[in-house]
Amino acid sequence: MYYMLLEIQRHVNDSSDDTLSLHDINKKEKPMFDPLRITKILSPGVSPNGRRSRTLKYCHSTTVKVKLKAGARWTLPTIANAAKLLRKPPILVNFQNEHEMRLAFSLIYDVFRYKVVMSNALNDVCFFEQHKEYKNDEQRIWLMLFELYDRQFKGRNSEEKDLQASLYKESEVTGGCKDIFQYINDFHDNLRTDLADVLWQHRVRLAASISRMRIRVGALKLSQLLPIHLQNEKVAIAAANPVVTGWINPFLVRNKEEADKILTEMGFTVHGPDDEEQLLVQHCKWDNICPLVISCIPKDRSEFTKSVLMTKHYFIMQYSFNKKTIP
Repeated sequence: MYYMLLEIQRHVNDSSDDTLSLHDINKKEKPMFDPLRITKILSPGVSPNGRRSRTLKYCHSTTVKVKLKAGARWTLPTIANAAKLLRKPPILVNFQNEHEMRLAFSLIYDVFRYKVVMSNALNDVCFFEQHKEYKNDEQRIWLMLFELYDRQFKGRNSEEKDLQASLYKESEVTGGCKDIFQYINDFHDNLRTDLADVLWQHRVRLAASISRMRIRVGALKLSQLLPIHLQNEKVAIAAANPVVTGWINPFLVRNKEEADKILTEMGFTVHGPDDEEQLLVQHCKWDNICPLVISCIPKDRSEFTKSVLMTKHYFIMQYSFNKKTIP
């Protein structure tokens, strides 16, 4: 304010017209409104077309609908990796990519989420009274039972059985022991039985026990046996969600045309912001509100993170948890 008054006073002193008032001088110096100089700004708060268009503008969905499978959700490699991590002491796991690691830890999260249900079913059939040697490996018993329930207590085909035997042997999914010496002796004598095989022998009674728990409280889904705060499937949904969302770096990529060229060279099909079709694998779409935001479904997340888009920092990835889901 002080410097503005000084500037006005300077104009008064320089003016040759003694009748000119301070108000007229100040009014004369105000810049004229020039609509041609306005730059169109694309943002949710400012619309280039005025208030009406901003009111009618809405955000299109740029994600896919994530639906958790009704059948078995977990593959044998994921189960084997989780078994390695739950072993005491844990076995070092060399994950092939970040997505594989996410699946293993999301399975472990679900196992601990349902541990009360699994424990009640095991106690109901007196499992640990009949198999005391497995008491020290309780967490992996929960894992095997949860996986058995996930595939609806159905058996595996011959090909899967061979793969299961190989992976479970690598994961040391066998009975518990009291000390390391007993572990070594039992391992070399091949006296230890696969945890999955032991649970398979009790599958009918375990299935009946879980069914009784659901009938008792009228639970249509297993998750309804849990407290309210544990019924959210957000971790499983996040693991199953294939969409990668982020920003194109405006300091390195000059315009959308250049970004489209990079994405096309990577094998992506680029969709405009007004396209409301559901995203498919190797497709990407610009956001209709935020001009730099783009969502895509890469065929291989691991390869995507090693691509030019990521290594040269053309793309800034973000994690998003507000995906639309189907229960």
